[in-house]
Amino acid sequence: MKKLNKALRVLAWVLSSFIFISAALLILALCMGMRVYCIQTGSMSPDYPVGMVVFVSPAEQQDLAEGDVITFRAGSAVVTHRIVSADTENGVYTTKGDSNNAPDAAPVEYENVIGRVDFGIPYLGYPALLALTRVGKILLINAVLLIIVLNFIIRYFTENEEGPEDA
Repeated sequence: MKKLNKALRVLAWVLSSFIFISAALLILALCMGMRVYCIQTGSMSPDYPVGMVVFVSPAEQQDLAEGDVITFRAGSAVVTHRIVSADTENGVYTTKGDSNNAPDAAPVEYENVIGRVDFGIPYLGYPALLALTRVGKILLINAVLLIIVLNFIIRYFTENEEGPEDA
């Protein structure tokens, strides 16, 4: 039982550390004026795979050029694609997903550009993607309940192992 208790404590420490570091990184990025998005499709693979979190900084129109990866609004969706040609005088960009065969059908106007992608962190977005699905929500709720139950079980057995206190 002591080995299980120690393993659970290590697991809790690792998960807590991951959550703390992720939250600190996200807060730091937001304080620096960046926006954070999760890649949800494979159109930018392999450089920006599904589940990667990208950090996007605002960019001036004249600073955007061919080859830059930008995040922009396309109707109600937010898309991250690479600029394949830029008309900076008119503020219009032709974009394409790295793994797509052809450029996007509609050009992107500068007004719809959220910013340029500075960097990305793979796998960090999977919990967010999971939470968007029905099955994911059920799994997250069950995981929280399981952690609570395991906490009570560990406390029950550790209190019983210690024995009565000396008076």
